[in-house]
Amino acid sequence: SVKADAVKLENITLWDMDNPYLYTVVTSTSTDDLIDKIGFRKIEVKNVDILLNGKSIELLGVNRHEEHPDWGFAFPAKLMKKDLDLIKDLNCNTIRGSHYPNSKIFVDMLDECGILFWSEIPMWGVGFSENALQDPEITDKGFEMHKEMVKFYYNHPSIVIWGLHNEIATYSPYTYP
Repeated sequence: SVKADAVKLENITLWDMDNPYLYTVVTSTSTDDLIDKIGFRKIEVKNVDILLNGKSIELLGVNRHEEHPDWGFAFPAKLMKKDLDLIKDLNCNTIRGSHYPNSKIFVDMLDECGILFWSEIPMWGVGFSENALQDPEITDKGFEMHKEMVKFYYNHPSIVIWGLHNEIATYSPYTYP
């Protein structure tokens, strides 16, 4: 057995849009096992540039809802793949997943094909009410959903933006904090 703090990685290959390199991680116990893929990359902002592994990138993308008129939110993987093919044909490198975290299957696909992702919590338009964001129940639940989203999707290198709120009434002083 290996302690988590005893693992040291050297000479890792960084995940990039041109080379979406993923590592397969296997964890086993006497009662269960987990196999997953993870990637390593560095995303940062300097001045007005977004840098991926130190290289300036331009986000070119689309907004995508994970719902379908026939399938609803039970969006089949085959349709996810079709969406990705269409988005790649448009020469996009980024997808915004509107208003809610998308399926892990879809985020896995993004990791594998090198498309960047903006993941959001389901908190849309709450700030349109003058006092909604002064309600601690709303803000506490928003922050809790955000923590859960980051914890669940943490090892996905395609996620470069963690959206906390969408369509907030920025003209209102109640939304500033």
